[in-house]
Amino acid sequence: MKCRICNNEKDNQTYEVQELMFGYRDIFQYFQCSVCNCLQIKDIPLFMSKYYPGNYYSYDPTFNQNIIKKLLLRMRNDYAFLGKGFIGKLLYKKKPNAPLKSLSRLSLNKDTKILDVGCGAGSVLYYLNGLGFNNLMGIDPFIAKDIDYGNGLKIIKQEILV
Repeated sequence: MKCRICNNEKDNQTYEVQELMFGYRDIFQYFQCSVCNCLQIKDIPLFMSKYYPGNYYSYDPTFNQNIIKKLLLRMRNDYAFLGKGFIGKLLYKKKPNAPLKSLSRLSLNKDTKILDVGCGAGSVLYYLNGLGFNNLMGIDPFIAKDIDYGNGLKIIKQEILV
């Protein structure tokens, strides 16, 4: 399997994953590149929209909510990404934010360029933007239309051609 990011073909680790969110139970093969560590699906399904219906959870921007819910999400996300806040820790235990937690392990700075492919409405990017990250872009082929948050963050309706 050839990495779509760095073209490496040697010593890549393979995984089989079963879809369980919608009950199709389809099996997918993924591989992790031994050079750049990118985890990617081996064969992209022909009909991806089957797995991303219009009401898919990441298409709903969770940042357009009342002020109390915004504050609670912010505390949870601060704990996930920054490791700060007792209340955030409790909220994180109840409802984790795995994408932010995984990003917290990387050596990121506010000038790091981040492209989130398949980001839905871009909630992870929106949070990072609020922390001062400024080289962010999201793409998702299944959103209804491009999103411009007016704060420098744009989510584009587009797919990556391989």
